[in-house]
Amino acid sequence: MGGRKPVRMEELRRRLLSLGLTDVATVKASGNVVFEAPMQAPAAIAGRIEEALRELTGGEVRVFLRSRAELEEIVADGPFAQRPPKGDTPYVTFLLEPPSSFARTPFRSPMGEVTVVRVRRREVYSLCRRVGNRVGFPNAYVEKLTGGPATTRGWPTVTEIAEAYPIQPG
Repeated sequence: MGGRKPVRMEELRRRLLSLGLTDVATVKASGNVVFEAPMQAPAAIAGRIEEALRELTGGEVRVFLRSRAELEEIVADGPFAQRPPKGDTPYVTFLLEPPSSFARTPFRSPMGEVTVVRVRRREVYSLCRRVGNRVGFPNAYVEKLTGGPATTRGWPTVTEIAEAYPIQPG
């Protein structure tokens, strides 16, 4: 999570509960949070969370909100059903808005450490590898391409969250 001071996940959970969110659970210590919210526009929910995070961290923190249905679609539509080639690590980069334009996929970063394999709505799927001393991580590259903020999670984290918190019937 961004900002100037670190936030313990339990402190984050309590703060989100105070906003009226329910069933709040933090997943891994990297700012992933699952919660239930009253029916409101996602932008309104994200704005309330961003304000709370600004108070907690002393800096600006962007919220990349996805519903459970969207998360399940992200996993179902993901290009990583097959195991990636040895040495490649799969990632999903989350955007606030769909990118206005992108080259045809797949394409590689100039150094070859990031390969964008698919762009889907507000997500960019990529494979990263070590090239020389440089270890690929897609976030800065995707932010440069899109001109906007992004946050990246490893594919195993994304699938783990989707599986652990499925859509509940009813």
